[in-house]
Amino acid sequence: MPVTTYNDAVVIPHPPDWRQPVEWSRSWDTRIESAVTGSEARVGLRLKPRQRIRFRLVPLDLTERRWLADRLRAAAKVARAIVPHWGRGLEVAANASGKKVTVTADGFQSQPGDVLFIHSPDLDGFNLFDLGVVVFHENKTIHLAAPLARAYPAGARVYPTILGKVTLGELEALDDWRQAVSVEVLQLQTFPDVEGEPPIDPEPEGDPGIFEFDYWFHGAPLPRMSAGGDFDHWLQRAPLLSP
Repeated sequence: MPVTTYNDAVVIPHPPDWRQPVEWSRSWDTRIESAVTGSEARVGLRLKPRQRIRFRLVPLDLTERRWLADRLRAAAKVARAIVPHWGRGLEVAANASGKKVTVTADGFQSQPGDVLFIHSPDLDGFNLFDLGVVVFHENKTIHLAAPLARAYPAGARVYPTILGKVTLGELEALDDWRQAVSVEVLQLQTFPDVEGEPPIDPEPEGDPGIFEFDYWFHGAPLPRMSAGGDFDHWLQRAPLLSP
């Protein structure tokens, strides 16, 4: 069956089994730096925390089981998935179509470039969903970069998303044909998309310079150039920012 992807991440739209709580956590990456006095200080490597979400999936019937198996198999192959931030959804206030979605409350403030998940509230509507990129969020109206593929009635829900490394648990047998499986997604540290390029996921042990770039990019001061210092060396350490 066809699998929907976004930036090489497999979309897993199936709602969780709400009989078990959705687990959510966040963390900040840090590292040790030398302070001016010579003592050691812990420095944060990002301004926003990295989010982690874990939930349990149980297919409603054999049709959903086949779709779910194909999506989980594809996600495991690329080790990357994008899922709704279950538990943070907002209700659609009126019929949503085109490039505009109006919600009933300001439960979260999406930022330009954020990816939202919109889906039908029906239990068997696991394939009735859209991903939309936010242009701007004004009061209770969210404006999207592209029109929705379908219309959604009042009562449908809109969620922020988490794109990251996916970990799948062991299958748990429930009856002759139904199994449960746990899904965990750890958010990638990404930079804004550039002309459709996939997001980057730097690791501290892989390229710490990328973390420094991200730190400067989000408003931290540029590295100082000491007297007599080499300009080319400073330039290699400074990010290239467009005006």
